[in-house]
Amino acid sequence: MMRITLGLMLALSVSGCIGQHSSGQRLVDSARELNEASRFGRMDVAAEYAAKGAERSFLERRSSWGNDIRVVDINVAGIEPTDTENAIVLVQVAWTHMAEGTLHTTTLKQYWEERADQGWRLAREQRASGDAGLFGEASSAPRQKPQEDVHFPSKSLGASRAAY
Repeated sequence: MMRITLGLMLALSVSGCIGQHSSGQRLVDSARELNEASRFGRMDVAAEYAAKGAERSFLERRSSWGNDIRVVDINVAGIEPTDTENAIVLVQVAWTHMAEGTLHTTTLKQYWEERADQGWRLAREQRASGDAGLFGEASSAPRQKPQEDVHFPSKSLGASRAAY
């Protein structure tokens, strides 16, 4: 009977530890979820990870994504805790304007905060390096106009069927 009781207690204590994640792992999961949802146009899901009061500016910055801007890839490049409740997440974004074929890269600096009632939330973000234009700001590089579709003029031989 004692063995069964000890086995049951051990099983319950191990199962309680399996579902627990560290604060750092929860931050990684939240940052990946927000950025992947943003990449694929799931702004409703991504905005859930924005801090209270930051949702509107978060959605405004990404308003051209999927319309004028195509996000090709997003990579969480690094996480730097500043204290127990704040961290900086570096995100590399590969993107292009829909009307041109030039691939741009931009590194974002995202400031995350952990709140007991909400978990990790994105408080603010800024462009750390790379190409401007991802958030609709003016780009220093001139935007190329799409090239017109040019073909050589075609001529029909117009041979009659009787000739065959």
